[in-house]
Amino acid sequence: MAKNKLIGGFEIEKGVEIPGWSKLCDAMESGDSVLLDSQDERGCLVARINSRSGYKAVTRKEGDKFRVWKCEEQP
Repeated sequence: MAKNKLIGGFEIEKGVEIPGWSKLCDAMESGDSVLLDSQDERGCLVARINSRSGYKAVTRKEGDKFRVWKCEEQP
């Protein structure tokens, strides 16, 4: 594995996995949903789903939580 670099007091790191939303989005199939605790979490997952070609997010509030579905875009 390549060695990290230190540039101007900042360490450039290689191979650090991006946490969370991409993995969750990719694991979901069309019609799947998750219940999230906050509006910030909801916004992150909605943005990730909507960035995938052919999919759109649908959300509903459930009490003080937020449900997000991954749905196929309709033509």
